[in-house]
Amino acid sequence: MQIEEYATKHPHYWSGDFTNPELNFLLKNNSFANVIDVGCGDGSLLYSLKKLGYLNHFNEIWAVDLSHNRLSFVKMISDKIKTVQDDAQCLTNVPDNHFDLVLSTQVIEHVNDDAEMIKSLSRICSKGGLFI
Repeated sequence: MQIEEYATKHPHYWSGDFTNPELNFLLKNNSFANVIDVGCGDGSLLYSLKKLGYLNHFNEIWAVDLSHNRLSFVKMISDKIKTVQDDAQCLTNVPDNHFDLVLSTQVIEHVNDDAEMIKSLSRICSKGGLFI
């Protein structure tokens, strides 16, 4: 199934529910300037972060997904979010060593080469940064 067909048949829904206590702890107790959500889908995680007021704490927020359709929904969450269409395995449109918090949830099981994805996430993460 092609990515845009998949995105249309399997939409994600924004609920505002946030059930990740580890990430919530990190966000409450640390300062992150540049944040990226790789494989963001329709933006469910970013929407939850907005509802909790976290988006206002970041200098830059990027959302990356392979689907142009899904990124169109992310754009509705906030003008502050920069959307980039890219493959999580290579992230060719994303700068090296730029993000101090790299998020990627429920993505790795969908890529062909998970080792390449981990290399790409490591490459875009700044020294001392975190990726979850």
